[in-house]
Amino acid sequence: MAEVMRLNKDFHQKHSPKDQEIRRRTFWACVLFDRALAYFLAKHRTIDLDNIGIPLPDSDLSLLYQEPTRGVTLDDLASYARPSDLGLSPYLIKTVCLWSNLADFAVYSRRRLDKFPPTDPRSIIFIRHSAMQTWVDSLNPSLRWNLGIFKTHCALGQERSFVAMHFLIRSSACVAHQCYLPHLAMYTHLVDLVDAAGWSYLHRDQSMVDICVSNALEIGAMLSSLMDPEQVNDRSSLQTIWVASSLLIAANTFLWLRYAQDEGYRDEEIQHKAQTYFCLIEQLVSSWSSEWKAAKQWLMALKVMHALYKAAYLGEVHEHILSPGSSNSPAADSDEDPADDFRPQPGDGYPALMSLPNLQACIKFTTGDTSARFIDIQSVWLQLSGGWPYGFTTPECLMEQTGEVQIDYAALDNTGLADL
Repeated sequence: MAEVMRLNKDFHQKHSPKDQEIRRRTFWACVLFDRALAYFLAKHRTIDLDNIGIPLPDSDLSLLYQEPTRGVTLDDLASYARPSDLGLSPYLIKTVCLWSNLADFAVYSRRRLDKFPPTDPRSIIFIRHSAMQTWVDSLNPSLRWNLGIFKTHCALGQERSFVAMHFLIRSSACVAHQCYLPHLAMYTHLVDLVDAAGWSYLHRDQSMVDICVSNALEIGAMLSSLMDPEQVNDRSSLQTIWVASSLLIAANTFLWLRYAQDEGYRDEEIQHKAQTYFCLIEQLVSSWSSEWKAAKQWLMALKVMHALYKAAYLGEVHEHILSPGSSNSPAADSDEDPADDFRPQPGDGYPALMSLPNLQACIKFTTGDTSARFIDIQSVWLQLSGGWPYGFTTPECLMEQTGEVQIDYAALDNTGLADL
């Protein structure tokens, strides 16, 4: 971390403009890497934006011609009138940072901590969602989503950054808002459980539901367009960790639409879209699994999430929910299964860091490990239905998955941050 923060300074007399730009790009790559790990591993973010003292990276042409930085920062990027001077990387970086703030709300169950309801302008989710909306409203028309503008960015070689940015914008309105989707499943106890703001967990707020559902459907529409069989080349623009995380977030909302049968979304068209979009997500993630090890874990997470909804709403409980990675071989059923002997101890840390063998072990962790009590989970189902990330992604997979951001100083001469 000390080495990373050393990059957070511009030594104008010591380094050439080219070296300064490489250092800036390396530092911002570390910021993105930090945000990705914070979400996938449910860890605290280690780089505070308030401590950043360098500008955003410039365009590849500026690096090529060794021009001095334009000095654009996160705070004044929204008012910068010429995005062509900077390229897409700064816009992706700011979008990731704002998305990470909303993802943090869900990962750390901040509904149980925030004393203001989400419709109150003082609440965490209201403030962070408003910040994202202000950012979206400030975007230049050439950075808004439509297929024509997407084709333009494809011609410029910026399609991955462009797609990632818009998937993150849409999923940011789902990741925290879906914490307020009401669940009245077969096994729901009609007890008076309330969050820190005094809202019942069964309370239904139309505005919160509408924001979540409408943005999830927008993600599905974008995904459907990019996966059109006639647009084969567009599919490669989807393979980034930012799109993957956005799809996992939206998948939960699609399952909620299908199984919760909410009174406002029971019509046949929406039900058909929810089913179609979820199948598209499974299809895409499955296509990645042959060349992207992390995709196998994400596909497993989708299947477990789907099985949990079936169990909760239809009563269809299958054994593989508790051990999704197990085989049917005799060896897997032997008494020597390490999952049977799993006993979490105080200080063990998060399940993802311990590579818990199955979902059953994850539930043991949340209910038995005193070091996890600060999460204060009263309903494991509420956490799981919200796209609970613990235990579905192992560190080994994540390191391969995020290996794209391993720093290659030579490559930084002619590449941006798009592949993150």
